[in-house]
Amino acid sequence: MGEESESSYNELLQLLLQQQSADVLLQVLQLLLQCSADADFIRFLIEGFSASRHGQKQQQQQQQQQQQQQQHQHNPVIHGLRRLLRLIGSRDGRLSAMSTEVLINLTANETLASLMLYEYKDMTNVLMENLKQQQQQQQQQHQQGNEDAVPLHIGITLMLLSNITRHKAAIDAVFSPQLPVPDYHLLPCLLLLHEAPRDPQNVYWKEQGLFLLHILRNVTANDEAVEFLLLRRMKTLNKLMDLLRHLPPLCQAPFLLLALRLACREQLHPLLLPVDHNKLQQTVQKQYSQQQQQQQEPSPEEDCQLLLALCCFLYPKPDSVERAKARDELAAQDAEEDKQRQQQRQQQDQEQQQQKQQQMGVTERERLRFLHPTVDACSYGPAASAEGRSLAVECLAALATSPHGR
Repeated sequence: MGEESESSYNELLQLLLQQQSADVLLQVLQLLLQCSADADFIRFLIEGFSASRHGQKQQQQQQQQQQQQQQHQHNPVIHGLRRLLRLIGSRDGRLSAMSTEVLINLTANETLASLMLYEYKDMTNVLMENLKQQQQQQQQQHQQGNEDAVPLHIGITLMLLSNITRHKAAIDAVFSPQLPVPDYHLLPCLLLLHEAPRDPQNVYWKEQGLFLLHILRNVTANDEAVEFLLLRRMKTLNKLMDLLRHLPPLCQAPFLLLALRLACREQLHPLLLPVDHNKLQQTVQKQYSQQQQQQQEPSPEEDCQLLLALCCFLYPKPDSVERAKARDELAAQDAEEDKQRQQQRQQQDQEQQQQKQQQMGVTERERLRFLHPTVDACSYGPAASAEGRSLAVECLAALATSPHGR
């Protein structure tokens, strides 16, 4: 990187720091947006952060705190990107959206994103609060019928959040103990998914849904996030499972990666289905009838629907060629096994009592043959995507790592 380029970058950041009209500031942001895709500009910013941190260490040993703050304020990189972050959520929606786009390009670089999160401790909070404000504005606009009152950019805000939540510092901020409630930051993302259209062709999935799924997958790397979802948001988690059938192929892999991360947590396994196999069939049929009739909401202590969602995703549709073929093959196999069993019984009269006892219970083979009513009626597979099928099978394998899951 030459001195001329470095000088130009410094001048651009100085322009950003000056008091400008909205139109002039927008032009500065447009230039920054162009530079943000330049590798030299990224290196310039990284060097600026690194120099600042190195200077801080030396000053902590040799100089007073006042001198450290003075040098920190004169760093155009630190001060310029702080200004960029502060423009997010400004009254002029154009400035807020353009600043967000610049930060998306910058945080795509893992090193720079880490440095920014280290320097700007409130970065995650600022972005989450802005997301909430945009949601509130969107609701007000819908109620008032004025869609053009404030330019909104929820989609690119989610894209930026999906970038930074790959880093531990951002995840820790999402679940900070200083927040009013544990789900203070996570709730807006969950609400957006609740409102997701049940149409795979809807533009929502490209503009918002894809990034929401990435965010949830990122934050569930935190044990507290998983515990929170399993213990306090099981209804929400089950509603997310219902979305699987409505996802476009673009969103299936992120969703299944989120499901895989949850399936790998053994604390989820006891929440799947009842373990009393003698009563399993009656229980699930009763639950399915209640769901079909929609007479009442599910109880607060409901089972996790992850296993059913995966089975519906993989299992062939009712009346499909695949399922008819499977039934025919199973019937032929049963007929052959019955014939062999009759021959064995003639030769093993001494084991009749033992066989009667086994018939009183539900054998392993019978349990495997039993098809859950929900899967029987609601399956929509097999998934067209090879990647989707592979990830779903990985989820089932993760569930099978515990005795309860098996």
